Amino acid sequence: MKPAAVAFLCLACSLLSAAVAYGIYTTMREEPRPAPVAAPLDDSATQDRVAQLEDELAKVKDELSVLRNRPAHAPARSEPEVPAPSRTVIEEESEQEDNAASEAELQKRIEAILAERDKDTEAARNLLEQNKSDLTGSDSDKRREAAGLLAALAQQGDDSAKEALLAALKSTDPEVREDVLEALGKLGMAEFLPVLQEAATDEAPGVRAEVAAALGKLPAEQAGPLLVSMLADADAKVLRKAADSLGDLKYEPATRDLQLLTRHEDERVAIEAAVALRRIGDTNAAESWVPTLGGRLLSSDATERREAVKQLRRMKLESARPYLEQALNDENEAVRKEAKKGLKDLK
Repeated sequence: MKPAAVAFLCLACSLLSAAVAYGIYTTMREEPRPAPVAAPLDDSATQDRVAQLEDELAKVKDELSVLRNRPAHAPARSEPEVPAPSRTVIEEESEQEDNAASEAELQKRIEAILAERDKDTEAARNLLEQNKSDLTGSDSDKRREAAGLLAALAQQGDDSAKEALLAALKSTDPEVREDVLEALGKLGMAEFLPVLQEAATDEAPGVRAEVAAALGKLPAEQAGPLLVSMLADADAKVLRKAADSLGDLKYEPATRDLQLLTRHEDERVAIEAAVALRRIGDTNAAESWVPTLGGRLLSSDATERREAVKQLRRMKLESARPYLEQALNDENEAVRKEAKKGLKDLK
């Protein structure tokens, strides 16, 4: 073989070897893998969570600040404030409780005036004339005192007092008419029944309500029929007063009308009718109310619990005893007092 061919062959082998060696080298060498990239988080969700954590942290800081500044003798927590009883819910009995002291004081003043009047002095006569004037005046306290005094005089046969009362019943002010009827109602004077019959259709609901209350002081055979007719009144307070008076009189002929009233849309009217029926001798409606009222002892509203216990107390049913005993442990003092009264009434 020629020397040139040999030299070319050697060069080719060298180049081939170098190419193989380079291929092996590049194959064996490992390139570093890039680190995995985490998927980006939702920006809005992240911001909401951060804001929530910041709010929680601020609350914790506030609580720590309060704890640091609290005196050592301060209680850990204050008692929840008890809401005042609602006057619309427990209206009648609350009015009686609130006015008991003022009624006693009023009666003392009336007795003193009557004693002075018996002396038949000029001062007594002037005082009587002043009370007649006060009867139609704008001062409610003086008006009530005058109505009470004149009603007491009328009961003793004083014709001028009767005339003053009858004249006041024609006043255009419904509050004047209410005060006169309230005073007459306390005396239970049957001779004023015709006056009550006329006032039973008065345009003012407050006046009609006083008529219903006054009728409860008269004999059942005289007042009963008029009270039954008043059970068709459109005003809820009038209905409650009429039902209460029928219960006081134990007027059995009103049973059917009261049973219909137990389905009245106004719950207080329905309950009053049920209580009246219980007093007459029919306990069915009252018994049906006991579980409902008892269930309200679980209410978070102290006023609602008190009203429920008050109505259970008025039912005077043995089935109400477990609920009244439960109410003895109520956190509200007024509720506990009502429960104690109710249990005492059952004995």
